[in-house]
Amino acid sequence: MQHFIRMKIVSPPDTETVFPWHLAKDVFDLLAQKDIKTVRYCDLNYKNSLCGSKLRYLDEYIEFRHGTKGLIPLVVGGLSYTAIRFLSSRSPVIKRIMSRLSRKAQKPTVIIQHDADLLPHKTLLMMQLEMKYNIRSSSYFFVKHAQGFEYELDFKKLKEFEEEGFEIGYHQNAYELSGYNQEKAYTIIKKDLESLNRHFDIRSFVPHGGIPSKTGLNNEKLLHKGELRDLLWAYNGNCILKEYTWSDGNILKRCPVDPRKFVQDLLNGTRAMMLMHPQYYGSMVREDWTELPLSEEEWWRKLWNL
Repeated sequence: MQHFIRMKIVSPPDTETVFPWHLAKDVFDLLAQKDIKTVRYCDLNYKNSLCGSKLRYLDEYIEFRHGTKGLIPLVVGGLSYTAIRFLSSRSPVIKRIMSRLSRKAQKPTVIIQHDADLLPHKTLLMMQLEMKYNIRSSSYFFVKHAQGFEYELDFKKLKEFEEEGFEIGYHQNAYELSGYNQEKAYTIIKKDLESLNRHFDIRSFVPHGGIPSKTGLNNEKLLHKGELRDLLWAYNGNCILKEYTWSDGNILKRCPVDPRKFVQDLLNGTRAMMLMHPQYYGSMVREDWTELPLSEEEWWRKLWNL
């Protein structure tokens, strides 16, 4: 099916907006210009992994890097992952070496992820924008918001997006909803997935970085078992391996780099994940923008002509 779902990208001013819509357009346009491949989590080959627990996606990563599994790819893949992911960020020399070694490799692969923590209609607007750039992303939705905020899903439009190739996933906040009671959490998960699977083909999930318990428990601490077992764990906790991550998930406390620079700097042969929360994108910056860590960044101020 190749048609656009009719939605006008107009978002009313709200207290969440940090980035203008044109930043998302710039990122998607840059991905297209550089001919960078974008994939969904459900495209990854993880079902036949020989590894378990925290290493369950090691096989998948090695196959992604080398096209095969085995001892030699395991060693080479492990070394290259370490060099790119950790050492090159600390050593300019190693970064230059890895950059030269990657020149003949295939172009980077990027997974675009959206967590609909609030204002789920904005995630639909983001998906509509991605369609214009032939990008398909993975988006994660609650069944019920843990803090009781209004959270209504447009199942009809989301189903149309899924039919267009977008992945709809489960945003797991059951541990938080249960008051951090494991038995209750898995009961909630079962009901949540039954509800979502009536409309979508749920193949992956993302634990929500919600409000932790007094002892430090959070949604990502819930074990990957029960109804979750057959779903890919996309991000937060025991997730897939990738060399690079850009996230606006902690935007109120930490300042991410310009996502356009992030895309420009990706090395060939590597995999990256970009987590963009659509709730943070709009047409008018939030009133308390001067309190954001980003307010000191020149690249961000230029976005809003501040």
